[in-house]
Amino acid sequence: MGHYCRLCGQIRANEKFSGRGHRDHVCRDCAQRPAAWRDRLEELHHFLEQSNISARNGDRLKILCQHHDPEIRALAELIADIARVHPRKRRRVPNLARRHPPLFARMTTLLGDAWWDAFWSDRLDLDDEWLYARWEAARAGNRADENPF
Repeated sequence: MGHYCRLCGQIRANEKFSGRGHRDHVCRDCAQRPAAWRDRLEELHHFLEQSNISARNGDRLKILCQHHDPEIRALAELIADIARVHPRKRRRVPNLARRHPPLFARMTTLLGDAWWDAFWSDRLDLDDEWLYARWEAARAGNRADENPF
């Protein structure tokens, strides 16, 4: 069983982590990337953990939407769209699944399985079976788009 890298969202072999990487949950590949890239990615994921994505955060997201790195730009655009639709954290994901299925599908693709695993481990509601079913459908639809064979 490997370790989870919080930056790339992958579960990697133990050999892919240094001593400090194990502690910080950052694989060697991500640790070799520029510090600015790591900082921007952590900043974007922090926006999703906040209880409210404020207007000031929205201004910062607009700046990050123009970033030269396509991965950071795509994630910033996703979080900016989420902030426009549902800035509050409470019931954010269920509301996106119900009212904004295309945005929910983008969220399913860009955030990765590790983010969703953490999300599902925090939710113990039995009433959320419909949400899990929509997440599975969005994942299946996104995988079908990625692999046309």
